[in-house]
Amino acid sequence: MKRIILLLISILSIIKAYSCDYEQKSFLWWYFKSDMICSGKVIKVFESDSSSYDVKLLVDRVYKGENLDTLRLTVNSFHEGGLTISDCDVYMRTGDKYLVYARKSGSRYFTGGQESRTGLEIHIKSFHPNDFKWLESIDCKVTDFYWDWRERYIKTVPENIDSIVQSNFNINTCDTTNVHGTWAFVLCNIDEHGILTKSNLFYYRNGVKKEIARIIYEKNEFLNPEVDCFTDFQREAVRVTKLIKKWTPPIFCGKKVKGQAMIKYEYENGKIRIELSN
Repeated sequence: MKRIILLLISILSIIKAYSCDYEQKSFLWWYFKSDMICSGKVIKVFESDSSSYDVKLLVDRVYKGENLDTLRLTVNSFHEGGLTISDCDVYMRTGDKYLVYARKSGSRYFTGGQESRTGLEIHIKSFHPNDFKWLESIDCKVTDFYWDWRERYIKTVPENIDSIVQSNFNINTCDTTNVHGTWAFVLCNIDEHGILTKSNLFYYRNGVKKEIARIIYEKNEFLNPEVDCFTDFQREAVRVTKLIKKWTPPIFCGKKVKGQAMIKYEYENGKIRIELSN
């Protein structure tokens, strides 16, 4: 049981790590957030006395964005005195070949620093070996996937969750002599219209071998299979969750998308306590 609780806590905890953004975000996130994705060779580096500098790129191939033969690119960096301050830095040199994920502001393109998946082609092939294959074959939309907690900008929020739970939950289902009967985790699927489409107990009993998530273009999507509840409390948690039909849908890239949320139900001091991880 402790293992299950620790597993769920680790899934739901969103830890602010001191690491590069590209390690925290999926290929899909970078694909949709980038205005330009291309490969090419650096043919000129412009001098700069700031933490940013410009380069000129001879474009080999454009995977997303406007077709250009050359690209003037501003690279955000954290270099001082020739030293690398952040291990996320991109420092472009003449002759190097890069795969560039860039954003556009006005007529200018930006990349680099801790806000980019841009890297030397040889490094991309080592650390993200599927990027080129995915870029050549990707055929999906922002709304095709359940976006997870780290990658969407507006979280999904249930309407009237407190009043619905407190007025409908039958606390007589609690078995205070058994820890299994005093808590439950329910995973909710919400579509882009804010409608609850599925809510199941998020728990795998001993001997049941099922994956808890699948990887789509490096993005974790939590599975929501039909899992049998084995206590009255868990069955009640799932029943009450299905009464919370209306949610504010999550938003990513300015569009309403599908998302998931986890509700933890716990019996404490004669009342039902709920925690929403969204």
